[in-house]
Parts: sequence; C-alpha cells; structure tokens
Amino acid sequence: MPRGADNTGRSLPGPRDSLGKKIHSPPSDKQWSWVTEDMLGSPAWRALSRPARMIVERLVVEHLRHSRKKNGNLKCLYDHFVEYGIRRASIGLAIAHAQRLGWIDVIATGKHYGAVDTTSLYRLAWLDDNYTGARATARWRRFATLEQAERAILEATAAWRARPAIKASSKRMKRHHAKVAEARKIIAESERLENLGARLESARPRMIDRLAA
Repeated sequence: MPRGADNTGRSLPGPRDSLGKKIHSPPSDKQWSWVTEDMLGSPAWRALSRPARMIVERLVVEHLRHSRKKNGNLKCLYDHFVEYGIRRASIGLAIAHAQRLGWIDVIATGKHYGAVDTTSLYRLAWLDDNYTGARATARWRRFATLEQAERAILEATAAWRARPAIKASSKRMKRHHAKVAEARKIIAESERLENLGARLESARPRMIDRLAA
C-alpha cells in the first residue's frame, strides 16, 4: 500500500509494499554512504564552491572504494582530484573551504608542487573514524545562516593565502622534470631488456636441440 500525504504534500508514515522496500532500501550489491536532508540544505553545504563540493564527493568515492572501512586514513593525491574534474590550481583552496565548513578533516598533509605529489590523509567529518576510533562530528551545524558560512569561507581563504609558499625556481623545476622523465626512460628500457633476456633464456633449449639435430 503506498503512503498517503498530508495537505502540504509530504509523505505520511505507513505500510510499505515489497516494491517500496526495494526502491527505498540501500543497494545490496553496491557500496553506499549516507547524507541527510538537513546536511544538504544547511548553510555549510550551500556555501561550498563547486570545487570544494567535488573534494567532498571524491573523498566519499575513496571511502566507498575501501568498503567504508578506512575513514580517517583516506589517501588521495592531487592527481586523483584532477582526474575527478577539479582544476589543480583550485584544489588547495577547495580543501581549505571544505575543512573550514566542517565536512572533512585533513589528517596529514602531503606535498603537492611541480612533479611532487605525495599523499595526504583525509577524514569525512560527519562519519565515524574507522582508523583511529574518533567519533563523527557535526561542525557543519555551527553555521546558522548562509552569511556565517560565507564569512567562514573568507576567513579560510585569507588563512590559506597567508600560508608559507613553497618556492622553487622554474629552472630547478625543469631540471627536476627532466630527471624524472630520464629515470622513467631508464626504468622502461631496463624492463624491456629484462623481458628480452627472459625470452631468450626460455628459447635456449630449443635452439640447442635444433643445432644438435
């Protein structure tokens, strides 16, 4: 029996048929996570920029890829965020905004400049931390109005821009890129020669048999 509705159009609680249970239950064969109506309608969520919202979404994806068992130890490179569709230049500030508004925590900061991209560790703040046992928080509730949330974003932006910058000359970075490219070529050539040697070694008995025949 389908649910009824009140005079505002909202659904009323009532019996559900088997089809309703199937439609409204979490998928049994897929990883899933939860958000609530008040989370999505909150000033803290509405104030997020598109890159900051995508940061949260990509970390949810990472959370699900580990069967929801590694929150607090979610590893995500800048390259992963870029693959998800976020401009690399926008990532750092977007992370700062998402953290300031209470959606994520940065547990450990990696290094992200030039060809250097070491892993940072993250936590989805509204979920329990499976890694350390820390309880979920609801910091996003602290912002009662959109104006408060937007003010927090301005503060986070100022703090992020005032951070010590990693300075590296363009010439030094070019040398670094060249060394990385050369190292990759050497590794690829080494693997090619190793595979060639293995093929020759496996063919050696057949060659000896032919010569002896």
